[in-house]
Amino acid sequence: MNSFTQVRRTGCLGNFFGSVVGAGFGLLLFIAAFPVIWFGEGRTNMAQVAATSVVARADRADAANEGQLIAVTGIIEADPIGDEPYLRPGAYLKLERVAEMYAWVEHKETKTRDEVGGGTRTETTYTYRKEWTSSPQSGEGFEYPSGHRNPAMEFSSDTLTAANGSIGAYELDLENLELPSAKDLPLSPAILSPASGVRQADNYLLISRSSLSDPQVGNIRISYKALPVGQSLTVFGAQRGGQVIAYSNEKGDRLYRALEGDRAAAIKQLQVEDTIMDWVIRIGTLMMMWAGLSMALGPINAAFGVLPVIRQAGGCLIGLITLAVAFPIWAATVLIAIVAHNIWLMIAVALLIMGGAFVFLRRRQGAMV
Repeated sequence: MNSFTQVRRTGCLGNFFGSVVGAGFGLLLFIAAFPVIWFGEGRTNMAQVAATSVVARADRADAANEGQLIAVTGIIEADPIGDEPYLRPGAYLKLERVAEMYAWVEHKETKTRDEVGGGTRTETTYTYRKEWTSSPQSGEGFEYPSGHRNPAMEFSSDTLTAANGSIGAYELDLENLELPSAKDLPLSPAILSPASGVRQADNYLLISRSSLSDPQVGNIRISYKALPVGQSLTVFGAQRGGQVIAYSNEKGDRLYRALEGDRAAAIKQLQVEDTIMDWVIRIGTLMMMWAGLSMALGPINAAFGVLPVIRQAGGCLIGLITLAVAFPIWAATVLIAIVAHNIWLMIAVALLIMGGAFVFLRRRQGAMV
């Protein structure tokens, strides 16, 4: 491991002008949160789409379901696939080869400290470690490339998908069907190709003179993940003759996916994924608004933060104020977007508003009599 540190000092004027530029970016970040919220709340819930599917029998294709979104539950069969010359063909729907090289990896850590007078002292530490990585850099782009060069990686990671997939009486396009995630494949002599000539250590295949105990820069190791044939899956898609193909609704949303379990379990998984994504977007947009407003007020702190303690206290105060402002704006925007994208909810809110206005006017008229 090698470590190098760069020190850069910025004066009060430099910090002030930098905060002005940051304020402009912060305003853009704050404004950008609104369309992100709008489109995020308008996303199609694929669990609701899947819930409209017709339950189809796996043993035969029913002509009455032609062109409709169907859900077929069963075991997907396919031609055996392998990864010659290393892995023998086996009963897998999907194989993921993970190739890694022992290489120099650059890590960057930056620490900024306020100084008296409004300036800052920034320390940037570049640390170089030899690690196993699937995406090694040549070293040309490193801050300190000397002594940290990596050779070109001759092997690459890849995903292999089986051909001629089917579920019961239905043919599937496994290349385009979204399959469940693959899991680590335990390696053993029974599934390895004897012609490969590679050595196995732990759950890795070692290429050439690679070693796990004493690796050298440029050594290669390979591991695998696999989705085996045999587990019960539910496939959502459109029926076309004896095939299940990608389904698209009137909004252009596409559903062509296999999920673990029966139809109910698959829909539940889609709902969980949709809920998680909703909150990822919501929390992300709240952070956008909060960070944007904080950056917009940055020049104030830069102008008056002559002493480090004042600048730190000012930063905390600005953070609390901008959070107090951003949160209600964010909450109101999310609520409006939810209502606007739900026609029945919009009607209900409109009726409540009209009902409340009617009651208010009647009471006011009664008070005037």
